[in-house]
Amino acid sequence: MISKEQFQRLLAALTKSTPETDPAKKFDTLAGQIVQFCYDPEADLTFEAWYRRHADIFTVDAKSLDEATRVRLLLHKLDAPSYEKYVNYILPQTPQEVKSDDAISTLKDLLGPQQSLISTRYTCLKLAKDSKDDFATYAGRVKRECAKFKLAECNENQFKCLIFVCGLQSSEDAFIRLKLLDKIESDPNCTIQILAEECKRLLNLRHDTKVIENGSPAVHSVKQFLPTRQGQQKNYLTQRRILQLIQMPIQTTAPLPSKWSLNKADVKVDDQPINFQVDSASDLTVINKETWQRIGEPELKPPSRIAHSASGDRIQLLGQRQCTYSFHDASAQGTFYVANTPSNVLGAEWIAKMGIYSLMDCLPSTDPGQQAEINASIADQTSNDVAKQLQQDYPHAFSD
Repeated sequence: MISKEQFQRLLAALTKSTPETDPAKKFDTLAGQIVQFCYDPEADLTFEAWYRRHADIFTVDAKSLDEATRVRLLLHKLDAPSYEKYVNYILPQTPQEVKSDDAISTLKDLLGPQQSLISTRYTCLKLAKDSKDDFATYAGRVKRECAKFKLAECNENQFKCLIFVCGLQSSEDAFIRLKLLDKIESDPNCTIQILAEECKRLLNLRHDTKVIENGSPAVHSVKQFLPTRQGQQKNYLTQRRILQLIQMPIQTTAPLPSKWSLNKADVKVDDQPINFQVDSASDLTVINKETWQRIGEPELKPPSRIAHSASGDRIQLLGQRQCTYSFHDASAQGTFYVANTPSNVLGAEWIAKMGIYSLMDCLPSTDPGQQAEINASIADQTSNDVAKQLQQDYPHAFSD
């Protein structure tokens, strides 16, 4: 007959060995201790924050489970959209082929914050106390935002650059602001002096681009040489006549449909016509929610990309869809995204596949709905040709 003390030791040994000898029961027990993960970056519900909360369960309690079972436990607690996004991302691999550490690393990147570090730091600098929060809650928010700010990794130059860019609030500076944010992200050693030089370069580039776009020759000054002899009358050209010839409008003949515009294009998406704003600076093609509803609200998948505006703010994508799109004789397969944007944006990939780049090079800028015309024989007599011919026939009028 065993004593009470011996019975308790035997019972403790049996209880301790039960989880190890029954992996299925241990799996269910651990799964019941873990809250399901639901991705919501707007509320800071990222995979990294969720995993930090349950790290001990995966690293300590589940240590006795084999590699495949630990991965299965991890993925078992993801909600359906997050699981689908992960499975699609690791293709052609299957979840069973990915090790636990690799899966955790991938999920942290894939289901992490959708803001860049610069945008996160900018948000931190704008932090303000909510009237309904007490000071303890506000202090916690400050600590959380400062942790995301990564103060230890931000040196003096980076902080100065951040203040420099945050001060560019004008809409006219949107293009420069976007380029500077990209430069700060790509160059950790960036300084204010470098940003100032970059601003100067971008302004010069924008000015040169406008000059090239205008393309019309300008006469700044014309010297009028009066003839000294009657024989020189045939080479005499008045200043007024020179200006009339150079500024002579080019007659146009071939009508162009009004839907062909430099800034807009009508594209069929799954046989549904949609008017897009042409934006070669955008990587993604985006239709707004109203357009998506108008074409029948086709089924969407969770977005696999992250989008930001020119100011660096994140654009909330509602979903994405594979489709067939066409423009005149060109058609291709691609993906469009749905967002709460004021207009539909035609991105660079779709523009290139449909050959709209080459079309834009030969079109004048016209407003939609207006009749545009192009010159059928524009190569025969351009303004530059007129100027060159005048210089040859009347050299005195163009000499210094």
